[in-house]
Amino acid sequence: MKVVVNKLLPPKGFTGVNLFGVLFVRKRYLPRLTERVFRHERIHTAQMVEMLFLFFYVAYFLEWIYWLIRSLFDKEIDPYRSISFEREAYVHEYDAEYLKRRKFFAAWRFHFHVDGVKN
Repeated sequence: MKVVVNKLLPPKGFTGVNLFGVLFVRKRYLPRLTERVFRHERIHTAQMVEMLFLFFYVAYFLEWIYWLIRSLFDKEIDPYRSISFEREAYVHEYDAEYLKRRKFFAAWRFHFHVDGVKN
């Protein structure tokens, strides 16, 4: 995975941001780039590829909006961590072999969970 060190991305509070399979990180966050973080981001890259990148970003944004609205009524819901793409990545980021056995559109199974991730 290509890593680009810059001064703008990621937003504060995030170690990195994966855009089109390239990981953007601020210099001060370089020590946080563990193998676990790379696995997490590689899972996102697999999600992006299978959704032809553009559809991934549209689905990600719409799902984030959905969870953001739900969190207005249930303060315990974390909109970011409730996104199905993030759920898949967080659940499997410790599994070094996951991408070898990952099924196509694996994140979609997380769409069927109706409860958001609680803080």
